[in-house]
Amino acid sequence: MKKLIAYWPSVLIGIVPFVGLAQDAPTPKDASTLTGITNIIANAVDIFVGIFWTIAIAFALWTAISYMTAAGDETKIKSAKKRLIYTIIAFVIALSINLIKGLITSTLGGGTPTANW
Repeated sequence: MKKLIAYWPSVLIGIVPFVGLAQDAPTPKDASTLTGITNIIANAVDIFVGIFWTIAIAFALWTAISYMTAAGDETKIKSAKKRLIYTIIAFVIALSINLIKGLITSTLGGGTPTANW
């Protein structure tokens, strides 16, 4: 029972982005046009970015916890610093995906060119 209570916040954090994405997933009316295809691809990218952000934030939390619990052990600190670099790279990639999606969407004529963050 204690394990169930301990893991409950993690489960909620993992589920919340999917609930939010499920509410904002309009279906295109006509997939035979370039705009319709662009909207389909944009929706798929939005889902991928939501999953990617969830993993990146979980990775950042794991990095922070491992850094705080290193207790002066040089190998653990070195490992946490490497993961911190990878976490920053993941955040930059996630932001870049939104910007590139907005650029492509506005160029091909689908949807609005704003990034969803």
